[in-house]
Amino acid sequence: MTVWPAPAAAAIVLGLALSPIVSAVPSATAAGQPAPVSVTMIATLTAPARTTGFIDPIRLASYTSEFGLLTRQLNQIINKSVVIGIDPSILASIRILGTDAPSSATAWLARLENATNETFPLAWADADLTAPLHADSNGLLLPESIDFAIVPSRFPPAVVTAPSTPTPAPTLDPDASPLPTAASLVAWNYTVDSIAWPTMNSVTNNDLSILDRSFDTTILSSKNIGSETASSARTTVGPAQVLVSDASLSALFSATVASGPLEEWQRSLASLTAAVGSVTSTTEEPASVLIALDRQIATSDTDLGSTIDALASSPNVRAVGIAELLQTPLRSTDLIDAPVEDTAIEAVKKLLVDEAADREFARIAATPALITGQRRLDLLATLSNSWSANAIGWETARIAYETASNALRDRVRIVKSSTITLWADRASLPVTISNELDQAVTVYVRVRPLTPLLKVEDSFVPVTVEPGSQRKASIPVQSLSNGSVELMVTVNVVSGTQIGPTTFVRTTVQAGWETPFTIGVGILVVLVFAFGILRTILRRRAARGSEA
Repeated sequence: MTVWPAPAAAAIVLGLALSPIVSAVPSATAAGQPAPVSVTMIATLTAPARTTGFIDPIRLASYTSEFGLLTRQLNQIINKSVVIGIDPSILASIRILGTDAPSSATAWLARLENATNETFPLAWADADLTAPLHADSNGLLLPESIDFAIVPSRFPPAVVTAPSTPTPAPTLDPDASPLPTAASLVAWNYTVDSIAWPTMNSVTNNDLSILDRSFDTTILSSKNIGSETASSARTTVGPAQVLVSDASLSALFSATVASGPLEEWQRSLASLTAAVGSVTSTTEEPASVLIALDRQIATSDTDLGSTIDALASSPNVRAVGIAELLQTPLRSTDLIDAPVEDTAIEAVKKLLVDEAADREFARIAATPALITGQRRLDLLATLSNSWSANAIGWETARIAYETASNALRDRVRIVKSSTITLWADRASLPVTISNELDQAVTVYVRVRPLTPLLKVEDSFVPVTVEPGSQRKASIPVQSLSNGSVELMVTVNVVSGTQIGPTTFVRTTVQAGWETPFTIGVGILVVLVFAFGILRTILRRRAARGSEA
């Protein structure tokens, strides 16, 4: 069982402020009164909405400064009776900077590590888990490679002190790799490390079956099981284990947190504590409820901390952590499908189309994971629940992702050239490929004539282009007739899938010029030799005539 510390000074202040409220709530210890309700409160610790997988160092330093947003968020919940859902991208954004991490960020991370709160991991950037499933993704969108973000100079080799006398001499450990891994960047001593918290009231039975294959437990809203209130906080839906957050109590809790002035907060708190006090158990077991804070509420400048303390100190409440909640008896219930709105799904489908195109494009690269890893994390950031309170901002973020995808695929392209003239029956058509990526690519050039004046003898020619350079591919062709031919030139992956736009090249064909030209040159050579021989004969005759 988790021990939830409560500062004595805060308890005194809350007791004075709430004395008229608490006195109106029935005492849970009075004779004949039911046992206190076991209440588990959960809230998120997330960064502001963004379009990149990692938080950049400048923003990170700002967020973790003394009065920064993440610092204020942590102040509201640290060492209080609330379970924290931690955004792993925050941990990774600090650790990926290595020795270049802002000191405020490393201090913030150390403070979080020493917190007594129970914790569980959110999705990367607290991304929406279910919207991609509704948009026909092949499964859950999870982080992949993080190698693209590793700067080796930030991670010097580990120094090992060898035992010696009298002063140990530090040496480098040759076997230890200092570079982080995807696992080490997000490693954390979570209370529960396999739990999914999808967007509230957005889960279908199909979604739940997919989530159940990857997570031990899923958090759902009671509305998703057809009720404003949860009959039990721990239940099963088919084979899936589910924690059900009470939608009614969660709404009251969120409203209290965001209420504002003291008098309004007190009224909201009175409604909340009265509603919690009215919860009764339907079995011999004590009642238990799960209260989830609305993700749309920016917790940094709210009354979250005061609300947590006040509810936890209420005489009819026993604050418990998620570990204890997972030990309560299981009930069984059914799920009512709650699909996401069609307009949102169409927008997510566009994102998935862009990512699929980026993934296909990455096949030309020497190390595709350097591309796909970054695009996946950027996609998850674009799908973050942090955008839920900013519809206009989210549409801008979606367009930014699409723009970045188009720019990425344009970094390997055909260099347009002027009209090419082919004088021979057989020749090589030059096609120049530009590679602006920071790694080598291997592409396949395909050429198709729009008129039958030219025959392409090899229409799928491979060419490897080094990073930041250009290289010509030679396409063997045969001239069939004189005239002007327009060629369609494309760059493709090995599977034949086209990447980038089609380029049109105009070629002038002079078929049959090679033979007459060769004959003419031959005749000219014969004439030159004949003229030379005749001239020699004439000179010799002239010489003999002079001697006579």
